[in-house]
Order: sequence, then structure tokens, then C-alpha cells
Amino acid sequence: MSKSISWPKQKVASLIENGSLRIDDGYRVRRVELGPEGIPFVRGGDIGKGDISTLVEDHIRSELAERVQTKLARPLDVAFISKGTVGRVGMLRPGQPEVVFSPQVCYWRSLDYAEINPRFLYYLMTSHEFQSELHAVMTHGSMAADYVSLTDQRDFHLTFPPIETQNTIASILGALDDKIEVNRRMNATLESLARAIFKSWFVDFDPVNINAGKINAGQMPASSAIPTTHDPKVLELFPSTFQDSELGPTPEGWEVKRVKEVGNVVCGKTPSTKKPENYGDDVPFITIPDMHGNIFVLSTKKSLSNLGAESQVKKSLPPGAICVSCIATPGLVCITHTEAQTNQQINSVIPNESEQEGFWYWTFCGLGDEIRAGGSGGSVLTNLSKGRFEELKLLVPPSGLRREYTNATKNLFESIFRNLVESQLLSESRDALLPQLLSGELPVPEAFTQAEEVPA
Repeated sequence: MSKSISWPKQKVASLIENGSLRIDDGYRVRRVELGPEGIPFVRGGDIGKGDISTLVEDHIRSELAERVQTKLARPLDVAFISKGTVGRVGMLRPGQPEVVFSPQVCYWRSLDYAEINPRFLYYLMTSHEFQSELHAVMTHGSMAADYVSLTDQRDFHLTFPPIETQNTIASILGALDDKIEVNRRMNATLESLARAIFKSWFVDFDPVNINAGKINAGQMPASSAIPTTHDPKVLELFPSTFQDSELGPTPEGWEVKRVKEVGNVVCGKTPSTKKPENYGDDVPFITIPDMHGNIFVLSTKKSLSNLGAESQVKKSLPPGAICVSCIATPGLVCITHTEAQTNQQINSVIPNESEQEGFWYWTFCGLGDEIRAGGSGGSVLTNLSKGRFEELKLLVPPSGLRREYTNATKNLFESIFRNLVESQLLSESRDALLPQLLSGELPVPEAFTQAEEVPA
């Protein structure tokens, strides 16, 4: 057995003083400084599992660029949420634009690549070592959100191996993350295809317009170019006329229903945290951070024991339930793939008819703006209660059409799920290697071998 290597820990303040590292927080923006174009203004909710979305609605107006110059984050900066859901980490990738973060986000930057490898810095900040430092100093309050200050961060003591070792660790773990990124891009393409079919059939009503003779080969919008839209068997399922409804003109025979009419609505609940026996590894417990960027949630930060799940059995969800976040970050949607429960920030719908989850997924994704608008309007959190959620209106096509959509997109959703499973295996392997590499317990040659053996 190889002897492990122990590297000394370094104080973050010392790395800042010697010019190797910079840490900073976000910018307290005023509403008048925002516009639809300019520098992306990135909030905590835009930081996912390792990724930072820069495709945001709000931007710092271009003419104010000089005002925020000292707060500009750039590619290879590593950011994490420092207020609220503390600890979620993401890295700005090469090719992404410079951004300005909200005050709830802090970012770290390597100023000397000969001392700190930026990708190693990202892995270090996702590690148990860094997360433990965060939670050790995090302030709690019954009214205020959890918070970690810049002053606290400067006092952290973290492991920084020699740069050669940092580069190697970044290379080994980066290879696994690169495979995960390939899967993510594949899934983005598959999702866009499934969404395009849904939009063509159930939003733009292209088959109805085709049946009505309003669309012909020479005047088809882009969405109508989808092959399934022109399948005669599909067209037979659609009417050729529209009717007036409370949602505007809709296809003849389609119904407007309330959420509670299409399925059983379950508002989640958190079992008592004063009873540790409620928690274990038996039943996934879905919370909002688990939902970001996931159609299917394959892993959760917390799980319940069978005892904890049975203590609130009416909160259990079967596979195929649709989970919708209604508090804090409203409008996120995911599908359960196994029995699960959620916390109280999530309302879930168990559809009356099974095997139509793909249709209902996009239907509830389309309610995002309504869910956000239907919140309590509180200054801190948007809060859409179960009662108000149940009353939201949906356009519901006949069951046969919903089944046809399921059939048309079945292979797409199955491929998405397979890619997520593969990425989960890659992620677990990466997370298992990280502490062993940081501690020096696992020699580099063995780590390379283990990484190459991960199925992909």
C-alpha cells in the first residue's frame, strides 16, 4: 500500500496577501441599473451543480460598466452561494461572458496560475474540507438567512498541494467532468426536441392549423417543420377548429381544468429534525437545490429513513409524480423516478392517468410565470400556497393526445434518463476520488486507472 502524503494547510488571508488569490462578493444592484441587455446579473438561483448560467433576464446596463468594474467576475472564477442556500458552487467556463453577481454570491479567483490552478480551486471548493469550513462559521437566525462573510472566508485554512499535484488532480477530475458535460449537452439537445414537439402540438396548435388549412407547405412556421406534426395518425387526433375559452382560443373539445382536477396535489413536509432516526438512506427527500437543471432527480442532498417516511406516509410520491417549487425559487419542475418525498417548499402532482409524465412536465414548466406571479409578494420569498397552486388553470387536451405525445417522445425521455444515470456514476466516482487525492491517500497513477475504469 502506498504511503499517503500530507500537505500543509494554508490560510486564505496569506494567499490573498501574496497575490495568489482574490475573493470578493457581489454587487447590491438598484432596479434602475438593470435592463434586458448588458452585463449578465447572476443570482444564486443561477448557480447549479458546478455550472453557472449566464442566460439570465436581468443585465447591468452597458453604460454602467465602469461603475461595476471592480465587481466583474470572469471565466475560471469560482463562485458559491454565501447567503441563503450556503455552499452551492459553480465555475464560469471559458467562453462565458463576464458577469456581475448578486450580493448573495461570493467568488474566488486565482491570480497566479503557477500557485493555484483555477480548476483545482473549483474542486477544492466543492470538497468536504471547504464545505466544513463554511458550515463551521455560518451564522444562523430564525428570521435572517444563513450567511458566511468575506472576513470569515479569509480565516479559512485549506489544503493547497504543490502546483504540479494541483494540475494533475484537475486533469483527473476534469476528465470525468468533461464526460458529464458531453452528457449535459446531449440532454439539452434531447430536451429541446421534446419541448419543440410539445410546443408545436399544445402551444402553437400546428396540427389544428394544418387540419384547418391555415398552414400549407409554403407557409409553415419553424415549429411546424417537426416531422411528427405532419404524421397523418397524429393529425387525426387533432380537431380542425378552435373554440373560445377563458384561456383564449383553444382547439375544439379541449378543456380548461384546475390543477387539482388533473391529479392529487401533495404539499411536502419535513419530518422532525429533532429525531435523527427520521433520516437515513432509504427514501429520497427532494428539496429545491436538487431540482436545478434536472428533469429527473437521481440524487438528493438528504434522504429519509423508512421510519421517517412512514411517519408522514400521505406525503409519499410514486414514480412519475411532477414536483413544482412554489417558494423561494418558484417554477422549477422535475419528475420523480422512484418513491420519494419533498419538503414544504414543493407542491407535487400525482397525475390521475399514469405514463404521461412527459406531457405534464412541460405543462407545469409553462406555468412558471404564473407561479411566480401567484406568490404572496413577500419581500424575501415568493410563496404560492397549496390551495392557490391547486386553483391554477391548465389547458388539457384529450387523453389520447397526451398518450400520443408520450409515445412520440418516449425514446427522448429514456435517453435523457440514461445519460443522467451515467453522469451520476461519473459524479459519484469524481466525488469519491476528490478527498483521496486531496489527502494524498490515493497515488496519482491509481487515480488515473480508477477514472478510466468508470463506465461512459
